[in-house]
Amino acid sequence: MKLQIKKLTVQADSRGSFTEVLRREDTGPRQFGQISITTANKGETKGGHYHKRKREWYFILQGKAKFVFRDRKTKEQRTMTLDRNSRKLIEIPANVFHSVTNIGPTELIILIYISEPYDKKDPDTFTV
Repeated sequence: MKLQIKKLTVQADSRGSFTEVLRREDTGPRQFGQISITTANKGETKGGHYHKRKREWYFILQGKAKFVFRDRKTKEQRTMTLDRNSRKLIEIPANVFHSVTNIGPTELIILIYISEPYDKKDPDTFTV
């Protein structure tokens, strides 16, 4: 499984902080996909699917999350716990099942970049 995990640099001063989450060199020379925000209430799980074409990048804005990833070809499984202080960008390649559970005491908020826009006629989303 080729999850890419990028430790992000935080520039902070007395006013607050600034973090570049996703840059063109992260996604490669592609057309723009879409940026989305997903939320999950305490104890809830979202995802539970994979994509045959799409790649996704997740960044936690608020809360604490447990991710489960499973490569469809190799069956390799990986779990990971992150929170907003982790400041890591997770790249999920195509054909990797993924789900995320809110394991924190507050609402989980995740910023997502998806390599292609959602198309209702061809969603490229498959449940297991």
